[in-house]
Amino acid sequence: MLTFSQSGPHRRAVLAAGRLADVNRFHHFPCIGVPSPEQAIQVWRQNTQVVE
Repeated sequence: MLTFSQSGPHRRAVLAAGRLADVNRFHHFPCIGVPSPEQAIQVWRQNTQVVE
């Protein structure tokens, strides 16, 4: 996971996060491998509230 977090799309997203949002949250959940984009989005939607 550390290798993944420091390379590719994830690294670019983390570096840009400060410009894209006022609040950045991390959601941890047990898994054997890297979640699919669909799984990650589902977890994100379950743990995020939209602020207007």
